[in-house]
Order: sequence, then C-alpha cells, then structure tokens
Amino acid sequence: MTLATVCGNFSVCCAQELGPYITWMDRESAVVVMHTKTDEEIKFTEETTKTELSSTGKHHVFRIPLTAESRIISYSCQLKNGGMSEKYNVMCPQAVADKLSFIVYGDSQAKDGARQGKVTANFQALKPCFILRTGDISSGKGSDAPDIFGTDWSVNFFNAVPRQVLATIPYYVTEGNHDNESPEQMKAYSTVFPQFNDSGNYSFRWGNALVISLDIESKISEFVKNNDEAWLKKEIGKYPDATWKIAFFHVPPWSGGKHGESEWAVGGREKLLGVLMENGIDIVFSGHEHNYERLKPISLKGVNGNPVQFVITGCAGANYYDAKEQPFLSKLINKKDHFCSVNVSGEVLSVEVFDSEKNLLDKFEIRKDKGKNTFGAEIFEVEQKDK
Repeated sequence: MTLATVCGNFSVCCAQELGPYITWMDRESAVVVMHTKTDEEIKFTEETTKTELSSTGKHHVFRIPLTAESRIISYSCQLKNGGMSEKYNVMCPQAVADKLSFIVYGDSQAKDGARQGKVTANFQALKPCFILRTGDISSGKGSDAPDIFGTDWSVNFFNAVPRQVLATIPYYVTEGNHDNESPEQMKAYSTVFPQFNDSGNYSFRWGNALVISLDIESKISEFVKNNDEAWLKKEIGKYPDATWKIAFFHVPPWSGGKHGESEWAVGGREKLLGVLMENGIDIVFSGHEHNYERLKPISLKGVNGNPVQFVITGCAGANYYDAKEQPFLSKLINKKDHFCSVNVSGEVLSVEVFDSEKNLLDKFEIRKDKGKNTFGAEIFEVEQKDK
C-alpha cells in the first residue's frame, strides 16, 4: 500500500491515506499528522531525536519533542500492513537566528485545484521555513467539506499542495468565513489541523519573529466583542525580545474590494488598528478579497506606535474579485493568482509577490531604525470613528 503517488507538479493522495504533513512547529515540538480512511496502525520514527511513536485509528497525530540542539528532524511513517513513506527532513526553528523566510497566500475555495497547484508548485524551490494561509480552504455550505476524504478537501488542499511541501514545511492556518459555516465543517477543519484551537488565536516564535494568528474570519468587530485585545497583549508580552511582530487573519480592515466598506470591515477597524499599533505589530497579511492589495502604512491619529503595513493576498484559485484604486492603496492587482515570499534578515523585512508563473508583481521592504519602522512609502492616517 502506498501513501501517495506523484503526478506532474501535484501530489495526488490515494483513496486510503492523507499525509503525512506538518501542521505545527515551534521551539519545543513539531506535529506531524496522517489520516487513514479505515482503522490502521502506523509506526512513526524520528531519527534525530530518537523518537518512536505509534498510533491506531483513523486520525494519527504525532508530536515530536525538540531540544535546543534540534536543527533538523528526519522522520518516516509506516503502515503496519505495508507501505512506507519516504524519509522527510524538516528544518527546525533553532536552525535560524535573525534570518528566516516564509510564504503567505490564501483563498482557493472555488475548487480550482489546478490554479492553486500552479501557485504552490513554486514553494519548495524557495525553501521557506513555514507557510501561512490567510483563510478559506473550504468551499463552505453545500460542499462535502465535513468529509476530509471528500472532493472539497482533496481539491482545495491535499491534492493542490505538493506532497513534499506538506511533508517538510510547517503549514499554519487562520480561519476564513467559508471554513466554519457549519459545526460539522469546523470539526473537519480541526481534524485536519489539530493544533488549531477553538478561539482561533495562537502564536509561534521563529528566529527573531513572532507570528500571530487572530480570529477575524468574518467581522472585524468580533475582535473587540470577544476581548481578543487582552489575549494579544498578554501573548506579545511573553516575547519581549522579538524584533518583528507579524499578524495574519482573514478579513482585511481596509480594502479597495467589494467588502471594503461592508459590515465585514466597518465597525471596529479603527479600534483594531490602535490595538495593533500599541502592541507593535509591524505587518498584517489578510485574504477574503480575491486579489492582491498592498496598502500604504496606516496609522491611527492620536495613537503612539509604528504605522501598520497591511497586505491582502487572497487569490490562489478562488473566483476573481475586482477591486478599485483607493487613496490608501499603494499597489492593486486584480485577476492574478499569486503568493507572497517574505524574507527577514536582522532589522530588514522584505516582501516579494509572484504570480503562478513566478513573475514578480510587487516588491517592498520595512526597515527598523532604533525601534522605529521606515517604509519608503507615505503614511496614510485615519481618524477614530469607533464609539
């Protein structure tokens, strides 16, 4: 029995097994996941830390302890009744100091796996430390999303991301509005990503960067309503030495797209901006609008703190949305599947945006000078409107 076969640039999961893939890695542990359509016994072996684990059932979650010396983990998974995965090597956070790279992309729920596949086929060559997904993997109600072996998950995730990428590059998600349209759908989501907690808020540290997922999958106002400000402040307080603070969530507070002035965004976005500034968030990646938009760095009048750089990366297979130029936009690209490649080196964070053919669409950087951010772009200031 084989775990998967490879066809062209895409990984094609066989009917009986999904994975292995990495859903989490921080300085303490890594999490590798597999799923089998029927009850199976799987033996997991990690050679570097001498970890041997086994799992019986349909959903197999292997947590690998890491040490300060862990630079690479090398693992394999074996089914008891035959079939052996390749040996996979994965870089640990300890392998980087003040340099790291990662990829950000999102919104592929239209079940056009070929389009997303062309985007994700570029990932492995860039050798990112991890991947951030800005939401909307699932097609939502009316799909077979509750079945992780069904078409929705197959086309939108397992078959659209190369097997080698899923097995060797940690994949972090933030929830989109189409990912939680029913309790059954959310159960499937947390089955595929078992590290995803109920609140949707979590963080991890990699090198000199702190990465934060916020639970903003529908309305910005929910951030205020759920008192997520308190959680964010407490979480950031755990990492006082992090040079960069990077956030990702689904709905953008401002955009030139069709949701830009809707209830999705309006009502709470100025409050959110103030919180992000006060907590030192440098850059935010969102999806939801099916296009690419780079906003001018935005600040809230009367609030101390660095302006926040917002980037919307929401098109990797989803149906296209057209956005219009707005005073707060620096760059707008419609009707292009794309992804962001982010590189952090010391006090410089640079972003390159590519289409699925690896053509450069946009490029910018943020530099730190004595704790202050310099953007090379004019600042767009907004006034407080929230009550």
